[in-house]
Amino acid sequence: MKKSLIAVLMIVIFCFAGVASAATNSFSDVPTSHWAYSAVTKLAKAGIIDGYSNGTFEGNKTITRYEMAQIVANAMTKADKADPEQKALINKLSKEFADELQALGVRVANLENNANNFHYFGIFGNRFDHMKQSGVTDRSAVIVFDTFFKINDNFTLVTQNELHRMYSPTAEQWNNNGNGKTPNGSADWQHFGLQAYADGKFDGLSTKLGRFTYIPAYGITHGDYLEVSGAQVTFGNKIKTTLVAGQDTNYVPQGTYASMNYKAADVVAAVSPVTNVRLSYQRNQSGIGLAPAVAYSGDDNYYNYFEGGFDTKLGKNLSFEAAYIKSSYDDANKGYYAQLKYKNAIPFVANTYDVYVAYHNLESSSIMYNDLRYYPDMKGVRVGFHYTPWNSTLLTVWYDIQKYIDTTTTGLEPSGGTAYAGEKDNFFRAQFDFFFK
Repeated sequence: MKKSLIAVLMIVIFCFAGVASAATNSFSDVPTSHWAYSAVTKLAKAGIIDGYSNGTFEGNKTITRYEMAQIVANAMTKADKADPEQKALINKLSKEFADELQALGVRVANLENNANNFHYFGIFGNRFDHMKQSGVTDRSAVIVFDTFFKINDNFTLVTQNELHRMYSPTAEQWNNNGNGKTPNGSADWQHFGLQAYADGKFDGLSTKLGRFTYIPAYGITHGDYLEVSGAQVTFGNKIKTTLVAGQDTNYVPQGTYASMNYKAADVVAAVSPVTNVRLSYQRNQSGIGLAPAVAYSGDDNYYNYFEGGFDTKLGKNLSFEAAYIKSSYDDANKGYYAQLKYKNAIPFVANTYDVYVAYHNLESSSIMYNDLRYYPDMKGVRVGFHYTPWNSTLLTVWYDIQKYIDTTTTGLEPSGGTAYAGEKDNFFRAQFDFFFK
């Protein structure tokens, strides 16, 4: 369930916030001759930030220092993707707009000269989940704590830990503790060292070595319950390629659920300033992970998974993405996903928000697992929103109007059992997260 929290953050924290027009009148304009325009344009071309509006500064349009500060804040959240020259630009921009960044609640720090080479990032989340038919109800607190230790100019050691505690577990959920069932069926769990890897940055190349999260394309086929123990290499600019090889391990409460050989390759191509095409190919050793409670059956065959799609900006505040999914597991192997979103919430900028509607149709063998809580053998429409009431907070609410595609065993804990084609199992979530760093 870690990605239930992290997915929201990874989807929205790196996006450009919608401009809060009521606040812009408090700041003077940035003249078009100011050096910040060229600096931000350079960062945008390098893929560090999205730039402004549709990816440009709209000709000679003048923007306010408040708007520029939001762009800089966006760049600061992506500093881990920057090379030394780009970090220097971000640091220079952060000093220039320090007052405005402080007004936005962003802590300004020198990105290259951290005195102790150590920093951390954490989430304290409070969640309510409910799926009526499957009996999945989760009222819980979750803490995710990441640490980053800079070894040298090229390598950083990264770890992630997770702690889950239910507020009011049922007797069945309490008795499930420690028996190796999936997180939906157990009351409490903890994963210390869930991720542990060396993150390497070189000129035009980034690597991961150890146990890490891998989320290809739009994160529908493979999520970070399936941690990869092995190596990852990413290279390229306008066409970014990622190669992964290792063991794909399903982590569940109190232990390891399954482990299998895994290889993957994905490509992200910027076909225009506002449009990307994403393609992902994965080869997994067995069907483990097709649903949260699938049991190992001795199947050592290899299966292929494909996820491909595109994302684009339809206007200043409107974005769209869509993907097609297919596997070689069996005949129930296809899937579809699409999402339309208005604006973007940023957990570190108060009063930012987004609203979205998404369609999903995932046959029972189309995916391995994802942390967006789009389950296999289900199709439906999800409507939701994110809102940042204060700095370093995020409210998430969604309602998924969904039903089963085939007559099948659901595999959703704790009830399991048979669900029938067309039977509804709507999913509601309300979640409030605090971020600290």
